[in-house]
Amino acid sequence: MTLVVVDASVAFKWFVEEPGADAASKLRSAEYQLCAPEILPIELAHGLRRRVLRGIADRGEARAAVSVLGKLPVVLVPSGNLLGDAFELAISHHRGVYDALYVVLAARLGCQLVTADRKLHAAVVGAFPQTVVLLSDFSAA
Repeated sequence: MTLVVVDASVAFKWFVEEPGADAASKLRSAEYQLCAPEILPIELAHGLRRRVLRGIADRGEARAAVSVLGKLPVVLVPSGNLLGDAFELAISHHRGVYDALYVVLAARLGCQLVTADRKLHAAVVGAFPQTVVLLSDFSAA
């Protein structure tokens, strides 16, 4: 089993049909042990809320998705011990602290962060070339 950190850009594709959804769903196989900072369900709920407010998603469907966020096949890791390093990474790479938490977790665990966030990837791949990988590149491997 391969340990992989997934961020909200990947996990969101488990709930919303958008480009990359098939590749994201493959990560939910028994081949991978998924983990993420504890903020993952909160980020997903926020994204679903935005879709409802924009009229892109039905409130009932979004509510149903939110009801299963606590049951995701992802080990959620407390963010407290990651926060200092995430703060420094966020400043040095001009990214949000939320994004930086995923990068720091993957680096600490010695595994890859799979992301669909091209801006995050571009910002940090130079410093973390073996750690941060785009979903499209990961699924092709």
